[in-house]
Amino acid sequence: VKRADIAQMNGDCATGEALDGDGGHVRAHQVSVWVSKLPDSADANGEAHTNVVVDNLVSMNSRADGLNVHGSVDGFTLKNGYLAQAGDDCIGVWGAGVQNMLIQNMTTENCAVTAGAQGNWGSCMGTYAFKSVAVDGLNCIDPFQT
Repeated sequence: VKRADIAQMNGDCATGEALDGDGGHVRAHQVSVWVSKLPDSADANGEAHTNVVVDNLVSMNSRADGLNVHGSVDGFTLKNGYLAQAGDDCIGVWGAGVQNMLIQNMTTENCAVTAGAQGNWGSCMGTYAFKSVAVDGLNCIDPFQT
């Protein structure tokens, strides 16, 4: 699988799907890691995923978020990894029950390169709902600044 080449897209990631150096479409998976929402009955009882650790994750291409925490999680650690060429946020956190989350020693690069016709709205890290998240060492490399 070839890597997306921003130069091949004329430096504009918002115009369409990621292209490789030869102008071909870059195949991608949807999301590298997805922490799903619990059933409504579990949420109502205050249940959550617990003590999840993702260490040394490397994702070079995804159509959606590189990592997405959607459900309730108590104790989530994402560390020592690299997420690049995500179609939306490289790291997305939008579970109202997320607490005690730690993002540590992560590098994100070229987020939202496969956003397609909807435009380039992705972030290195997008947080939309959570109780507590700590970040220690997040290196964000912007495709428009290199």
